[in-house]
Amino acid sequence: MVDISQLSARLAQLTQQCQTLDNQLTAQQRENFHFNKSLFAKPEKSLTGYCNQVGQRLNDLEQALTEGVSNQLIAHRCEALADQFAGLLKLVAQAQKGNGQLFSHHPAPEEKRLYQKLQKQYEYERRLEQMLAHSKQQGARLIGAEKRSAQQATKTLEERLERCKTATFAVELAIREFESSSAFIGNF
Repeated sequence: MVDISQLSARLAQLTQQCQTLDNQLTAQQRENFHFNKSLFAKPEKSLTGYCNQVGQRLNDLEQALTEGVSNQLIAHRCEALADQFAGLLKLVAQAQKGNGQLFSHHPAPEEKRLYQKLQKQYEYERRLEQMLAHSKQQGARLIGAEKRSAQQATKTLEERLERCKTATFAVELAIREFESSSAFIGNF
C-alpha cells in the first residue's frame, strides 16, 4: 500500500529546498532547467513550479487510491511519481553543489544515439500498428482461402509488432540506465 502522508511530508521538504534554491538562482537560470520531456506535463520557470506538478501527481495518486482503480494504474502512477521525485531530487542536489552544467545542457553522443534509436523504434511501432490495422480491415472483408491468408499475414504482423515492442522496451531500459549513470548530467 502507498503511504501518502509520508510522500506528502517528503514533498514538503523538497518544496522547501526548491524555494530556497529559487531564491538563490537568477531568473534566467531558473528558466533553463532541462528535464526529460515525458517527466513533467509542462516546463516551469522555477523549481517550486515543478514541485507543484509533483504535488498534483501525488493528488492524482491519492484520488486513484480512494476510487479503487486497478493495481496496474496505481503502479503506473507510483512509477511516474517516483520518476518525477528522482529527477527533481537529482537536479536539486546538482544545483546545491553549484553545478554550472545544469544551465547549459549539451547531450553526450551516447545520449543522442539512444534517443535517436528510441525515436526510430517508436516510428517502427507506429508503422507496424498501422499495417496491422489495415491487415485486420482487409481480412474482415475477405472469405475462404483469402481470409486465411490475410489472417496469417495479420498474425505475422502481430508477432513483428511484439518483437518491436520488446526492442523498444530494451532501448527505454538502456536510456533509464544511462540517465541514472554519472555520465548523465542534464535533462533530468
